[in-house]
Amino acid sequence: MKTAIKILLIITTSIIAMCFSFIYYAFSKPPRNIETEIPSFIMDAYDLHTEFSYFQETSTHKYANNVVQISGTITEIVQSEKNVTITLVDIKKGIDCTLSKKTIENNQDLINDLIPGDPICLKGKCDGVDMIMGVVLTNCFICN
Repeated sequence: MKTAIKILLIITTSIIAMCFSFIYYAFSKPPRNIETEIPSFIMDAYDLHTEFSYFQETSTHKYANNVVQISGTITEIVQSEKNVTITLVDIKKGIDCTLSKKTIENNQDLINDLIPGDPICLKGKCDGVDMIMGVVLTNCFICN
C-alpha cells in the first residue's frame, strides 16, 4: 500500500515538473527574427497572388506563419505615422506588405524614394488572406 502511494506521488510529481518545463520553454522563447530567418518560399508576387486567388484554403495552410520572400512591382504605397504598407500586384486585392518598424527606421530615405511601378523584393511573415485586403505579409523587410 505504501509502495503504491510512493509510486503515484513520484508519477504525479514528474508530470507536474514536465508541465512546468513545457510552459517555461514555450513562453520564454525569444521573438522571431524575420530579417535573419531563411525564407521558406521565394517566389514572384504575381505567382503568390494567383495561388491564393485559386486555392485560398490550401495556400493558407501552406504559407500561413511562414517567411515568404517575394519580388514584384509596387502598385501602391500607404504611409501613416506608425506604418508603411506596400501593395504589390493589384491595388484592390493584391499583396499588402506592412514593413517592420526596424525597416522603416533604417530605410526612411529609400522608402520615401519608392514610387508605384518600381520593382521591389520583400521578405515577411505570411498571415494568409484577408477578404478585403488580399494576401497579407507582416513584419516585412526590404531584401538586399
